[in-house]
Amino acid sequence: MVVSQNDSIIKGKIIVETNDNEGITIVNISNKTNTISGNGGYFKIKAKVNDTLLFSSLQFDVIKLKINQTDFG
Repeated sequence: MVVSQNDSIIKGKIIVETNDNEGITIVNISNKTNTISGNGGYFKIKAKVNDTLLFSSLQFDVIKLKINQTDFG
């Protein structure tokens, strides 16, 4: 698979034990875009390889995730 260096859309789903996965803020700190997880924890955000996503909400600890090529699979 070839991934362009231009921003692409990553689609994901946040999974938590409590199923309280709606309304979590996702920030791409590399390109300064953000979104909020919707019903069922699903989200879409612009990103490219080596960007860092930050997931945060009042009820959970902050998590950082560096995007790699397999995330575009």
